[in-house]
Amino acid sequence: MNKIPRNCEKHLIALLSGDVANTGAILVEGARQVGKTTLAMAAIKATGRSCIPIDLEDNSLLRGRIDACDRFQDFEELLVDELGFRSGSGGVLFIDEAQESRNLGRFVRYMKERWNGVQVLLTGSSLTRLFRGDTRYPVGRLTRMHLAPFDFGEFLVATGQEELGAVLHGASREISQARHRRLLEQYDQFLTIGGMPGTVLVHASGGDYERRSQELLADLNEDFRRLFGEENLAIVTSCLRSVANFVGSPSKISTVLQDSGRTARRTAEEVFARLEQWAVVLKSEQRGPSPESAHAYHPKRYLFDTGLLRLLREAAVPRISVLDTIDASQRRPLGGILENQVAIGLHHHQGSLEGWKRSSSGSEMDFVSGGSNQRCPIECKAALVVKLTHLKGLRAYLEHYGLSQGTVVSFAPYREYDIDGRIIVNVPAYLLTQHLVKTS
Repeated sequence: MNKIPRNCEKHLIALLSGDVANTGAILVEGARQVGKTTLAMAAIKATGRSCIPIDLEDNSLLRGRIDACDRFQDFEELLVDELGFRSGSGGVLFIDEAQESRNLGRFVRYMKERWNGVQVLLTGSSLTRLFRGDTRYPVGRLTRMHLAPFDFGEFLVATGQEELGAVLHGASREISQARHRRLLEQYDQFLTIGGMPGTVLVHASGGDYERRSQELLADLNEDFRRLFGEENLAIVTSCLRSVANFVGSPSKISTVLQDSGRTARRTAEEVFARLEQWAVVLKSEQRGPSPESAHAYHPKRYLFDTGLLRLLREAAVPRISVLDTIDASQRRPLGGILENQVAIGLHHHQGSLEGWKRSSSGSEMDFVSGGSNQRCPIECKAALVVKLTHLKGLRAYLEHYGLSQGTVVSFAPYREYDIDGRIIVNVPAYLLTQHLVKTS
């Protein structure tokens, strides 16, 4: 894979370059093939530090020997004997695919306490757990980073459009109509292709990105087959297709299964719980005006990559274009697709998702971001022009809770609306990441 700078790379370099006595181990997690290994190697290279790399997926012999270690001392001696490891070397011990070891999680807590002269960097797929069974999570001894697929800015860089990507990071939100249209054209492609690095780079080189996406989905299915068992693979597939087909709407078990029996429902609920734990499916609880009312609302669910969502969703649905699909009825599904991408951005930025409903049949907010002291409602509108009627729900929410600012994410140019002293900011979808960083 070609090396594409990631937004989190500077943060990882800073961790690797810091005081190794106090940082503890660093764990970079994410779904398969989001670029964890590439990120880790680039960050290590940027520090100029020496590195001992271990790939526990490829090196099954070493993995077996680590799993046979009873004590941390045994583990350390194994590294010394097999790899020439020295804890005072000042280098980096890089363990790739760390989750492949059943035993390694037990030793992470001791790495900070006993190794004062080496930095440990672990990467692993979020589809399996590094800390298994009764292994305690090493609180205070581990820094975790979650790597998501490319966001739109990274997508532009990966497709050779660095200059257009630089526009996103500019101080001014005054973007010309011509440039706005070019950004929307690229964002339309982004919503179709998604952000999985391998798929984006195949597209950038003129290859068959759809075939690459199909291969990626097949790889995920093999993971699911191994993790859930052959007998439950059909339910896993149904869960993912349900998320894709009903994105933007309440997520119900009844949309997953024709068999509504108790056993099948319980299996589907367990599948969703594990997919959510791995951040393959992103769950957004729907709150209400009172704590009691929220219990009556079904959650919403989103997929971790919008390209894969559209692959699962659109086998028999004509492609919907941000700029060229004008008919409102044909355009309606685009709202859910936009909402999925906004969910990915929010989840990566704040680690959780939450929506709001006034009542089961009343107005709703797609998302509410921020903490309890700084709430910001967010509405998604797949519109090229934002009308005042689009802002009614946001305005009512702001008035109800006495808040001063809300956000619309749409395909319209940046604009701020002052409505009775309350500010509603329309953020073009391509500026979402920058807006979240600026307002956090």
